[in-house]
Amino acid sequence: MSSPNPVKKIRTATAVSVTVGLIFFAFTVLAQPETQAVFKHFTTRNGMLSNSVYSFEPGRNGLFWVASGVGLQRFDGYGFENWNQPENPTDERFFGANQVFEDSNGNVWVFNMVRHFVFPAHSNKYIKVNTDSITGSDITNFALPVMEKDGRVWCFHSNSGFSGYNIQTLKNDKFIPLKFKNEVNETRLSYPFIGVDENGAAWISQDFEDSSYIIRFKPDEEILKLSLPVNKFGRLKGFIPIGNNRFLFLSTAYSAIYSGLDFSQPEKVLSTKNIPGNFIRGLPYEILKLNNKGSIIFPGEKGIYEFSPVFEKLQLYISSEEVKTNLSRQFMFVINEDQWGNIWIGRDASDGLLMFFPKKLKFDLHPAPPEYFNLVYSLAVGIDGRLFAANFQKGLNVFDEQGNWQKYIELPKSEHDLNPSISTMNFVGENYLVMKSLFCKLFVLNTDNDKVRDISNLIPQNVMSQKNVFDAVFFKSGENELQFTHGDYILNFESKAGEFNVTIIDSLKNGKKISALTYTKNSTPYIGTEDGCYLKEGENWVFIEGTENYYIKYLTTD
Repeated sequence: MSSPNPVKKIRTATAVSVTVGLIFFAFTVLAQPETQAVFKHFTTRNGMLSNSVYSFEPGRNGLFWVASGVGLQRFDGYGFENWNQPENPTDERFFGANQVFEDSNGNVWVFNMVRHFVFPAHSNKYIKVNTDSITGSDITNFALPVMEKDGRVWCFHSNSGFSGYNIQTLKNDKFIPLKFKNEVNETRLSYPFIGVDENGAAWISQDFEDSSYIIRFKPDEEILKLSLPVNKFGRLKGFIPIGNNRFLFLSTAYSAIYSGLDFSQPEKVLSTKNIPGNFIRGLPYEILKLNNKGSIIFPGEKGIYEFSPVFEKLQLYISSEEVKTNLSRQFMFVINEDQWGNIWIGRDASDGLLMFFPKKLKFDLHPAPPEYFNLVYSLAVGIDGRLFAANFQKGLNVFDEQGNWQKYIELPKSEHDLNPSISTMNFVGENYLVMKSLFCKLFVLNTDNDKVRDISNLIPQNVMSQKNVFDAVFFKSGENELQFTHGDYILNFESKAGEFNVTIIDSLKNGKKISALTYTKNSTPYIGTEDGCYLKEGENWVFIEGTENYYIKYLTTD
């Protein structure tokens, strides 16, 4: 099958030369081409089984699973392949597909309102899931996939509990009951919100007549359940984990950020309007990986909304009005971003599968005084939304979150009475901006008062002796720690109670200047140099074959 990219790919620039102003980019993606946003529709005319899409999930090899009330299809971005044949020829050949989930073994699980099916790995024929082992359990058939953990696909049954589908035996062999108050109508289907945090815990919210419930689920831990009265908190439609035990709280009464599960006071109120709307439909969301990386998009009352974790702001991403298409949560089941940045929307509005590609980020030229501004060497954004731009042989230019120039901050002079050129900078904690210059000067800016402190004397003398080191990189290794490079050294910067410390933690010891640094998930360091990559094995750095003669400027790991 072909690759699922029905629109052309774009490239992003890796370096920008700016002379008299800063090209400041807004974090709102423009979904409109020059005239009006155009959605590409895939419908029954293109081979879909139905024009209503209930689930649209990425599978292996860049393909997608499309679930509708008529069945399951595999989609490559251009055409649809029907997956509706039973392994047993005597079984019925028609089944609706409300939810689909592909596990790590390659089994494809399909759930509808009545039955559960699975396509075993490497087979395009389904079998019915055996639930004999939990026959006595009080379980509703409607299942929503939550996560895969410990060899099972875990599903939430909105009115009864969690069940585990074994990815080896292909049986439903585990059930964990969950009971609500007597006020809950057991026959009423509730479409909950489901999100999973960075620690692998699922957070589920659903609203009933008088109360909204928040449920925390991890298969090996006790289930936590909280009740929030509707007359105080509104109907809770979404409880999205945003990291560090913080949540985006979306109710019909207000939208806010909460820290932990203390609901006595929100950390920050984002809106007092009914952003998610009163619809019974569940609230899908997507964390963007390409355009506006890290932002969260979800459907609401007036269209698709975006929450920016950088600025902690909630705004319309694309409105129903501007595109002449009802993008409210009333009709939407699915919103996904693919590996090329295309946004896919599955709805129950009889208009098929929708796709659009957001335009590039919006760029505006915001002037800065020319005596302070020239080539931009590095950028950093503070928690208050201010942008700090470091320039060639000049200090820092500060812009507010709208891109307006605010002030110029002078830096201590370096050799030959010149302002240092800050080649890299990053934040430690919320208010200390650590900056390293081309010639191994190290500064810290306290953003509470914009005072600069020269801490170059903390760098060991043998490191300082390496001159003409133009590459540098900061790697955030902890809330109050940064690792950075100079020459063939890797150093650690630590902040504690307003005091700073710099120590050597490693060296390549061959004179090659380190230009890039990253770590794998198991904390194995990789470095890039002017002539290739190295991997740390035990006490030794091992050169990675095939990277010779490459000047490595950036490294990242999956």
